[in-house]
Amino acid sequence: MAKDNIEIGALGWTHQAWDSAYYPEDLPEDWRLDYYSHHFQFVLMQAQEWMHCSESDIEQWLEDVKDSFEFFLGLSVGDINESALEQIGRIKGILNKRLCGLVIFEDGNVIEPSMLQGLSALAPVYLDTDAVNESFTGVRCCWRKGRDVNGCKIGFLRPDAAKDMRNMRAHIEAFIEQGGTQQLYLVYQGQAPSTKAMQDAQIILQMLV
Repeated sequence: MAKDNIEIGALGWTHQAWDSAYYPEDLPEDWRLDYYSHHFQFVLMQAQEWMHCSESDIEQWLEDVKDSFEFFLGLSVGDINESALEQIGRIKGILNKRLCGLVIFEDGNVIEPSMLQGLSALAPVYLDTDAVNESFTGVRCCWRKGRDVNGCKIGFLRPDAAKDMRNMRAHIEAFIEQGGTQQLYLVYQGQAPSTKAMQDAQIILQMLV
């Protein structure tokens, strides 16, 4: 089984519970992305982390991480508007190829194909849904355990799925199996994703030879 084509990352790098459990107490707040990027290779940024950032903030992200680090932007359907498109355009202009995709979360609002066209012009779009409408041209579905999909590039692991290494390994193997040989990204969710579980997952990947 391939193991070199999958990276582990979190939904956001700013979590209050990480202040003492993950980040050193004396670590300045503006060094946290740098610290995170030394342990993990990508992050899926939540809307509140990028929606109102300035160009200097975005430029600082690049300075804080190594050249191989990658970014995904997450937003809910209800967040898709002209202002969000403009901000994503600014981020794309600075991050360039380091912006690897946009992840759209369902929130009860209707998803119109026209909403996704502007987003697709900026970066690959991944929709976190159980069914991608046939009219959503070019949009790919995200993986979750139990979701009947194949070929997904981005997957999500809930906190309860990471309760022990055996259970976590089963989820990781299922994700890799459906994803094939393409580059894969497994996102750990939660108000404060367990960095221990994420590091355990990296150990599991070393075992999958």
